[in-house]
Amino acid sequence: MMTAFIKQMKSKLEEEKKRLEQQIAQLVGGEKHKNGPNNIKWTEIGSKDDENAAEVTSYEEKLSLSKNLDKALEEVDAALQKIHDGTYGICSICGNKIPEDRLEAFPAATQHTDCSPA
Repeated sequence: MMTAFIKQMKSKLEEEKKRLEQQIAQLVGGEKHKNGPNNIKWTEIGSKDDENAAEVTSYEEKLSLSKNLDKALEEVDAALQKIHDGTYGICSICGNKIPEDRLEAFPAATQHTDCSPA
């Protein structure tokens, strides 16, 4: 049986998952497996050296953002799986309950602040 708090966190996590998936789709231009690593679309600006440098910079920024979005989505998916498994809100390090205020601030938290890396 899910408590009201866990239902609330599940709803927040599902909303966050949709938001992340939308951002990822925008970043890759809705195309999958047609672009470079992580499906990031290469933007052609021109053939001059400064235009090529701008293309590389843009690609690197998108790649970095993509990695961050992918990691956040993995964390959200893991939290949703923990809800499904009945282990949500339990610290993965010490096994104690994670305080609700921490979960409200970061619903995908897997550790309480005492066990979180510095």
